[in-house]
Amino acid sequence: MAATYECEPTLSDTQVLEFCKRGYLVLEGVVEEDINSRTIKFLDSRPSSEPTEILQETWFLEGVIENPAAAGAVRSLLGKGFGLPILVSNHRAVCPQPAQEWHVDGGSKYGPELQYLQVFYYPEECTRELGPTEVLPGSHHFH
Repeated sequence: MAATYECEPTLSDTQVLEFCKRGYLVLEGVVEEDINSRTIKFLDSRPSSEPTEILQETWFLEGVIENPAAAGAVRSLLGKGFGLPILVSNHRAVCPQPAQEWHVDGGSKYGPELQYLQVFYYPEECTRELGPTEVLPGSHHFH
């Protein structure tokens, strides 16, 4: 079972409703640049598609996972004592690469209650040329 985390919620009611309508929320620039640089250096030194060991790094845990804005947003959506991640995926690739077809990421869950989130963290700029993740607003309502 995943460890849980407790913090104060940071989203307004309007932001929560916008998330429910759109299916996503973007928090720009909430992680400090030195943490982003350390993350990139860590990932460069471990070219794994699942560098989950980064969750053992105190600087990553405090700077990204427990980041007040990000964790507060998750708390606003999932409630008290939400579970911390047990897996980290790294989708950095040498481009150009062929585009993926539209798909639903594994682990997505459907239902009337919000009990699960996929959280994406981009420690470096994702330009169109690098093939950033594209989100289809409202697609979370499709089954």
